[in-house]
Amino acid sequence: MPANGMSRLWTTAGPYRATAYSSEADLEAAILLVAKDLFGPNRFYLDIKKKIGAKGGIRNIPDGYLLDLNGSKPRLFVVENELAAHDPLRHIAVQILQFSLSFESEQIGVKKILLNAINQDARLKEGAKTTRGRTATATSTICLNGWSSRARLPR
Repeated sequence: MPANGMSRLWTTAGPYRATAYSSEADLEAAILLVAKDLFGPNRFYLDIKKKIGAKGGIRNIPDGYLLDLNGSKPRLFVVENELAAHDPLRHIAVQILQFSLSFESEQIGVKKILLNAINQDARLKEGAKTTRGRTATATSTICLNGWSSRARLPR
């Protein structure tokens, strides 16, 4: 249970419950099981763990990407799955900054990684076709720390 004693959070989208995971691998496996419900329609979670960043510079490996094809302009999010136990400033904020620097230094490499993933997934490839002519923007990083949607992340 979270430190504040709250075990359930109610929203208009439904209830969320706190779930303690012992490892990031367990959290990531749970996210894969409910990704469609967790992220919503026309959003594709890409479980890609490839090093990004220019050689000789800051390089790291995001946990994945979320491609959001809703709206007039597609958006790309870097996903970093973190346990609630990790320090938000010393651990998570540093990673977010490093991802931003890595993206800036190797934009073509990131595009290649994403295009390969799109071409290997028929459902994603079909969704990407509808966005032709619209420029995607990388906008933000998502940190998931054990809160689950109505779809219930498995323990």
